[in-house]
Amino acid sequence: MKFRTVAVSTLWVALFVSTFMALRAADPKKTKDEDVIPPSPGTIKFTAAPAAVQKTFAAETKNAKIELLGKSDDGSFFQAIVGIGTPTTYNYRLAVAKDGQLLQKILEPFRVDVKPEECPAAVQKALRDEVKGAKIESSFKVTAAKQVEFVFDVSVKEIGYQLVYTEEGALLSKVFVDDNDPSAGGKADAPAEKQPPAKKGK
Repeated sequence: MKFRTVAVSTLWVALFVSTFMALRAADPKKTKDEDVIPPSPGTIKFTAAPAAVQKTFAAETKNAKIELLGKSDDGSFFQAIVGIGTPTTYNYRLAVAKDGQLLQKILEPFRVDVKPEECPAAVQKALRDEVKGAKIESSFKVTAAKQVEFVFDVSVKEIGYQLVYTEEGALLSKVFVDDNDPSAGGKADAPAEKQPPAKKGK
């Protein structure tokens, strides 16, 4: 059974659909030879972006080092994932319109695979009580700032579910996963139309 991650909590923000590539802030220790390598398709050097775009990124990231920006096909907006904050740094996904308007600034969750037995005891107990011997297909931990959630894909007689728990073992959501349901984003989905992110204030 093929599983996919579904939107199940505040950690799971909807990421807009586009063919351009969003890159993380590059390593400032690049050599001169690396600097002359042209950007990958769908990206531009930060210094080549419109002045208004550069200004907004600088203001929103507190002048964090950014080498490349993802660029939409029509050039209407630019995107990057940037580490912001010291000493604790969190990654944020930002999108800025070509006129400098901030379209999106959202915390980027960090995902790492974990085994069920590596989860907190409270999560393990809640999971055992919920699945009652069902097969656990996959499990991972999602962290965004100080919020941590544990996600499990389970199957019972070829029926799939995704469960999400807090560190304390509270069940946040239980979502049925149907690969053939277009509304659930399964195999029957038609290709999504490319569109810019929803506008959000600062």
